[in-house]
This record gives sequence, structure tokens and C-alpha cells, in this order.
Amino acid sequence: MNVTLKLEYLFWVLAVLVSAYQGGRGYVMQMELARWQKEVSKTDPSIRVMGDTNLFLARGVSDFLMYMFCSFGGFVMMYFAFNIYEDHAISAVILMIFGIAGATGNLPVLIQNLVYLPA
Repeated sequence: MNVTLKLEYLFWVLAVLVSAYQGGRGYVMQMELARWQKEVSKTDPSIRVMGDTNLFLARGVSDFLMYMFCSFGGFVMMYFAFNIYEDHAISAVILMIFGIAGATGNLPVLIQNLVYLPA
């Protein structure tokens, strides 16, 4: 097995591990926010709280998937950026920026802030 193939294999292993970590991080952050909202709702009855099952499905699982897919998507973008950098430098730079944002767990935040629709 040549060195390039080993590095590519390690890149994808790292992508899966970091994406799983980012997904777990998204889940934990969302569940902590929900726990805090439940505590506050005890003193402020105007705050509505979801049931445990809905909370798990609507907030925990969805944030896990969003963070995981955005992180893995970031690694895919970095992979493409490394493969096209000689022919399409501008595209490679754009892909690299979004790749780094995705791999570090910041792409979901960017998406949520760019697509924010006030209620």
C-alpha cells in the first residue's frame, strides 16, 4: 500500500471519527439547552416545553444528524479542494473555507444564521 493511499485512508477515518464526535456534540448541546428550558419553565409558565420523546426526536436527533452531516460534508469539500486546487484555484479556496467550517462544527451555525427566518 503506497503512502498516498494510506494518507487518504487515514483522512476518511478521521472524517468519520470527527463527524461522529460533532454529531454527539450537537446532540449534547441541544439536550442541555432543553434541560435548561425545563428548569426555567418551572418558574416561568409562559415557556412551553416538549415532552421527552418529542424532545429527543425533534431536537436531539435532528441536531445530531445536522452536525454529523455538516462535518462529514466539510471533509468531502476539503477532499475535493485538495483534488482540484491546481485547475480551479478559486473554487478550491471556497471549498476549503466551507470544508474547514464543516469539519470544525461551525457550518451548522452558519447555515442557521444565514437562513434565519424571524417568527
